[in-house]
Amino acid sequence: MVQCEICCDLSMHHQLISIDDLTRGLESGCEACAVLSKCLRVLHPRQKEIQSLQLEFEANGERPLVIIVEGGGGKIWKFWRRSIDVYTLPGIRSKWEAIGPARHLEPNASSPICFSLIQTWLQECRASHPNCNTNPNLPLPTRVINVGSSTLDPYLHITSPTERGSYAALSHCWGKVLHLTTTFETLKEKQRAIPFSMLPKTFQNAVTICRELNIPYLWIDALCIIQDSPSDWALEASRMASVYQNAYITIVATDATDSSQGFFVPMKGKRQGFNTIMSVDLNDNPVNIYVRHTTCDFGRFHHFDDYSAIGSRAWVLQEQLLSPRLLRYSARDISFICTAQSVCECKVQIRTGRNASDKVRQLLDARNNNSTWNEWMEIVRVFSARKLTYDSDRLPAIAGLATNLQPKFQSEYLVGLWKDDLVKGLLWTSVEGGYYARRHKSYYAPTWSWASLVGHINYKIIDFVVEPVVDIIDTGIKLATANPYGSASSGYLTVTGPVADIVVRKNRRPHTEIEGSSWETMFAVSWQTNGEKEVVSEVEYDVGGEIAPGEELLLLLVARCVLDDKDVDKDEDGDEDKDEDKDEYEDGDGDNGALEEYPAGLLLRSTAHTFKGYVRVGILNPSTWAPSGEKEGSWSNWLAVTRRETLTVY
Repeated sequence: MVQCEICCDLSMHHQLISIDDLTRGLESGCEACAVLSKCLRVLHPRQKEIQSLQLEFEANGERPLVIIVEGGGGKIWKFWRRSIDVYTLPGIRSKWEAIGPARHLEPNASSPICFSLIQTWLQECRASHPNCNTNPNLPLPTRVINVGSSTLDPYLHITSPTERGSYAALSHCWGKVLHLTTTFETLKEKQRAIPFSMLPKTFQNAVTICRELNIPYLWIDALCIIQDSPSDWALEASRMASVYQNAYITIVATDATDSSQGFFVPMKGKRQGFNTIMSVDLNDNPVNIYVRHTTCDFGRFHHFDDYSAIGSRAWVLQEQLLSPRLLRYSARDISFICTAQSVCECKVQIRTGRNASDKVRQLLDARNNNSTWNEWMEIVRVFSARKLTYDSDRLPAIAGLATNLQPKFQSEYLVGLWKDDLVKGLLWTSVEGGYYARRHKSYYAPTWSWASLVGHINYKIIDFVVEPVVDIIDTGIKLATANPYGSASSGYLTVTGPVADIVVRKNRRPHTEIEGSSWETMFAVSWQTNGEKEVVSEVEYDVGGEIAPGEELLLLLVARCVLDDKDVDKDEDGDEDKDEDKDEYEDGDGDNGALEEYPAGLLLRSTAHTFKGYVRVGILNPSTWAPSGEKEGSWSNWLAVTRRETLTVY
């Protein structure tokens, strides 16, 4: 039989088909084109708006055929892109291997079928995954909720120091108003009973899951930490690592924006039903093919960045990285992720791997001895982009990860930085030039720590070989609470290194991709030039607007950053990068193919009350671009105008 030239009989992965070509294939009598056309008619009745479709599938037939549909229309023309799953039920094969098996979704995630599936996942994990937490009797947190039964209300249980057992933890969005908390006033009352009917919907759902899975205890931050006790809160925050690591499973309310929403009943009808299309198998026997809007995307929980409602919460990063098992309830379906694999309710296929990047997983793995500091910088990048209800949680919300990593790093923790990698750790950048960043209302951390700001942090030096040019003389941190990984009440850093007096000015930098366009940026200009031309480098604020044009500051060169052209030409997968990826570095000291050197340093403002005392206000990142006619801020040019001094940064 001749293969259809339009759809290739569903044998070409990532094949792109125009709607006009699909119509031609249908008219030619192609069965596969007929199935594709029926799928579109069922789920996209406005055929005139469809422009093209792309087919995605796996050659082994283990997952549904995914059709990416693109089009546009409406009174005000608008482009849209949607995804369709085409599948058979497990054990049934269609005529085309590309159409693999999947499960129908239950209308409600609390159905017996759903709980039976979850039990199957857990049994498989316990039996086959030695790296997952298989011990059912680990130390219990200070307080847990005894989930009770259908005839007995839950209550708050105060554990003994040696008490062990099995418990689940809940990862959820607090929202603007938390509907139930434990306070000093309500502590005794909650030890007697927490009526099930009084629990907000999300908490009720979590209790129900524990009862169905025979898990006797549940840990919820709002109920198991005394919310109006700063000392209890600081103590329990310092124990977050063990709370999530020792949990038998962590229940994740992925798309519920507060505790009142719950996660069993689908929001806005997102637990998709299906439509049936009649077809035949390889023996021409009748077979049902099902079509629905795509319900889940493995990539959503398989990547470090998570764009769900809960994925925007800073606290959740450590909750999900430290938990051995995650049971995620989204608006679309249920998924189960452990240290070995990822599975979901709607698909039969099992994916190996974790819900975070492999690098971070390896960093947290106690069996791995190749931990690097760069992964901590990646954690800071992702964490700092997420939201916190309270700015004061900036360090406690990452304390669990720091606690877990400290034995591996064997280094002193300094309010978000590690002493043995302090020089590199100092070279953080406030994203968008600090435009969206702000200082804490009261003292939180010394200015040389990224935790002193509220805002998104990045490390632009992460791809460089960083060679320190400063000597760390002394550091000191006075903690604000009992949490050793929490905020500080004071701190300092004394260094000896090359410094230069500078003045800050504004310039416009041309856009490298849009001809004729530019943006306003800040430059550091050396003003003690030893009779030579001024050295000029682009610099970035820590907090937008904190530095005034014309202000005199001190530049502390912290490191010489080396970039090898051979490394720039490769992306993280080892593939060749486009030349434009090197534009920012093409003006360095070295020739093509040679090592190139760039300066990196801190912009410091003198403090009036302390001799040789400074605060950090900005950064000089590795770059040598300068306005036309100016002397570029290369490593050698800056070094030539420096002197060596000892100073303290607060």
